[in-house]
Amino acid sequence: MITDIDNTLIGDEDSLYQLLTLFEENRSRLAWGVATGRSLELTLDAMTEYNIPMPDILICSVGTEMYYGPDLRMDKGWQKHISHKWKPERIKETLEQFDFLVFQEAEGQRSHKISYYLENKDNRLQRIEEALNQKKLLCQVIYSHNQFLDILPNRASKGKAVEYLRYKYDF
Repeated sequence: MITDIDNTLIGDEDSLYQLLTLFEENRSRLAWGVATGRSLELTLDAMTEYNIPMPDILICSVGTEMYYGPDLRMDKGWQKHISHKWKPERIKETLEQFDFLVFQEAEGQRSHKISYYLENKDNRLQRIEEALNQKKLLCQVIYSHNQFLDILPNRASKGKAVEYLRYKYDF
């Protein structure tokens, strides 16, 4: 079972308690993971704040990072898989023409995630996608919460990470 944190685990204390009880009661036959847009550090902070136990799998940074178990072992196979044709420097160079893009703080930047703040007006998102396509840069453009723009490798997302797990472990 894979769940998000924001507005899923966090948001309703009664539901969180019931869900965590369900996980604990079925621990021997249930693999549990969290898939979130948050970085590993922010994910661990939220889990600590809400007393959420460590899941079997953490999918972080919009599906660009995957960690296992309490020792947080990174899945290097996933990193290799999503690195295919990932060109972050060329993406940054292509997007520096847009003065309306503002880099998110350093904590939001990851090896496989380039993050900006964006107010999407005047077809800005479309212009960004067109510029990336024109340069033939294979990547995903994810705009969320009316302010966050994440550029990811074409092979990465929370959903694709879950599919990778299903294949890897034959779920």
